[in-house]
Amino acid sequence: MQKATFLFFFIINFSLLAQNTWVIETGHVEQIAPQNFELTACSQFNPDNDFEMSVVNDATQGQLVANDLIVEPNEVFTLEQIIANFTTIEGVIQVDIIIWDDIEGKPHEIIFSELAFVPDEQNLIGVDSIANDNVYETVCNLPNPVPLEGGASGARYWIQIVCYPITGIGSGWGVSSESIVGLGLASNNTGEWVVETGFDGVYMFSGDCSLLNTEEHIKELISIYPNPVKNSLTINPFNSLEIKGITLFDTSGRKHDIDLLNNRIDLSSIPSGLYLLQIQTTSGVLTEKIIKE
Repeated sequence: MQKATFLFFFIINFSLLAQNTWVIETGHVEQIAPQNFELTACSQFNPDNDFEMSVVNDATQGQLVANDLIVEPNEVFTLEQIIANFTTIEGVIQVDIIIWDDIEGKPHEIIFSELAFVPDEQNLIGVDSIANDNVYETVCNLPNPVPLEGGASGARYWIQIVCYPITGIGSGWGVSSESIVGLGLASNNTGEWVVETGFDGVYMFSGDCSLLNTEEHIKELISIYPNPVKNSLTINPFNSLEIKGITLFDTSGRKHDIDLLNNRIDLSSIPSGLYLLQIQTTSGVLTEKIIKE
């Protein structure tokens, strides 16, 4: 077994943008081989760097920490398991798992939370040789896997874990400056998220990857009514979906000229029959059968 022993331990305060203060614990440790950090077919992984440092991350300290997860275009990443390195004296009683969506490269709104979750495993993988803080590889298997969609152009999500240490106050999420996946690690102790591009958390997010059913996805984000229709057809997109164009075909393949004005199509001059309405959106193309009375 290789051992890496460092001869110092200190705490550094970094002043970041928007006066966001990082509290970083740095120390070198006696390293024990990790138990569960094995890549799966669908996972995002950032390895440890000899327990380089950790960012304060517990319920008593008032600092939020999150790492970004990237989902590829036209894919669904179903998050099933989170493994992360936390520094505590005796491990944690429980954790809060919170998932945020992204806006402009920062956590935006909470889209999922699993509160007061008791980790499935906590494996001691390191001992701080100076402060005697333990490093625990913490395994959380989500009871309800979370599907995260990449959409047409890919998507970014943020995974936040709040720790509740068993003994005393103070726990940290292990981070590394050796490798960064995505944007890095984000923190918030002033009410505003700040991304520190020089660090990234030590973690593995794993689950199942599948192709996004584009048409089914668009159907959930758009409303088309009435159908059958006599005169005016309404098309209402939801959330951030945008309509880029529309095309109407009859059963012979002939194209009919139509315009979308204020989310409505005037079909009063179109003969009765069965038509195919093709809707081009920012998430792909949806084709719907329309009956004109």
